[in-house]
Amino acid sequence: MFELSDGVSQWVLITIMILAGYLLILVEMATPGMILGVIGVCAILGGLALSYVTKGLGSAVLTLVGTIAIGAMVGWRVWKTKSWRRLVHDHTAPEGLAQSAHDSGRKALIGKTGAAVTMLRPAGVAAIDGVKYDVVTEGGVIDSGVQLVVVEVTGNRVVVRPV
Repeated sequence: MFELSDGVSQWVLITIMILAGYLLILVEMATPGMILGVIGVCAILGGLALSYVTKGLGSAVLTLVGTIAIGAMVGWRVWKTKSWRRLVHDHTAPEGLAQSAHDSGRKALIGKTGAAVTMLRPAGVAAIDGVKYDVVTEGGVIDSGVQLVVVEVTGNRVVVRPV
């Protein structure tokens, strides 16, 4: 092991730990998996703890304030550059796929016929009146292309069976 007897080397190690922690958190944003983010948070907390142990309470408080300031600047920069959007799923459903759970017109589907677009095992996609819907069968597997009839609609759940 090495000794941290020199005051400058202690501050260098504390600074490296905190900055490396933030770097790992930023890398985590680009490569999700939580491991790098957790290691980054541990590095920041370790740097703060090392500051307290080696420099005392006053220096630890100043280090904490500096760490919060760095975190605020990094957070502001991530927000301003819209990098955070990589963390949020904002993709919409493909055109023509009816997704609304509160679509009042869905009850009108009961009794209508259509065709399975994908294999239904027991869930999949069916085209009914030219519109694609997420559907489920009454329990069996239905191949794609098979003609279907809608037997039940509850909320956004459309139940079909083969004709």
